[in-house]
Amino acid sequence: MDVEQIELNMAPQISDQNQGNDQVQSSQLVLNAVMQDARQSYLLKKGRLQFLTLKRLTQAILIYRILYVLLCFIPFYKCPFECNNTLLNILLLICIGLELLKIAETIYQLRKVSFYLILIDLYDALQVIPFTLNDFQTIFALRYALDQLHKKAFYFRITINIIWVIYYIIYVAFFFSFAHYYTSEQNVIVSFMLIIISLDSVFFIFPYVFHCIGWFCYKCYDAIKKLTSKNNKLLRSLKKEKYVEGQQLTDENICIICWDSFKNDEYYTRLKCNKNHIFHTTCIQVWIKTNITCPVCRSQLV
Repeated sequence: MDVEQIELNMAPQISDQNQGNDQVQSSQLVLNAVMQDARQSYLLKKGRLQFLTLKRLTQAILIYRILYVLLCFIPFYKCPFECNNTLLNILLLICIGLELLKIAETIYQLRKVSFYLILIDLYDALQVIPFTLNDFQTIFALRYALDQLHKKAFYFRITINIIWVIYYIIYVAFFFSFAHYYTSEQNVIVSFMLIIISLDSVFFIFPYVFHCIGWFCYKCYDAIKKLTSKNNKLLRSLKKEKYVEGQQLTDENICIICWDSFKNDEYYTRLKCNKNHIFHTTCIQVWIKTNITCPVCRSQLV
């Protein structure tokens, strides 16, 4: 009877404990669901803002290129008859053709961005990202979709840019050959158009120059960062020992970096490349901040 009575008394306590665990688990599930919804909502707004910014930029580029093509048609109607030679016409036609190809590419990008914006707006009411969360684990992962838009037309743009370089070289040779003629008063319109073409070519070249400079700076920064990481790792792995008066560490018993002898209670470090390569701990730390080789044998320490 006593055992049954004890079990009956413990039953409500066990039941209350199970209910408490269930409440904690349900609260945790609700909290996780709220955090997931908030994260999805933030990702959705962040992605929509990025696509909207890209759409506006693409629209501005499209308007500029259309206006530029229209300006290129002016010499065919306003240019004096004696200036209307074949070479100038060919240069202008090449310029117009290249710009039309760029317009086609810009329209393609604009349609893709608009498609993604429509897709995001359709899912806006449900607060669900129209991409799998496996592909977008972080806030900045939405840039992956933007990169895909550029990769699809990468080789197409490279081909156009090569043609632009060839055109620009031909144009420069033409302009300097006939500069004395096409800068006269009666051909102001032609000169104006040549300036426009030059500016467009300059705007084409400068982004690539800045891109190359930026790429070079990034590579330098990346190399320095990797080197610094190796140096810090090596510094953490160094072991120091305290020198005792009369202890014979090497034949000369001096630090090869500062050429000073080891003194009592000073700390020294022995490198793993050779047991006789011993230095003051402070000296080798300063050395490793800029080098990852042994000061004596020049072997790699990492």
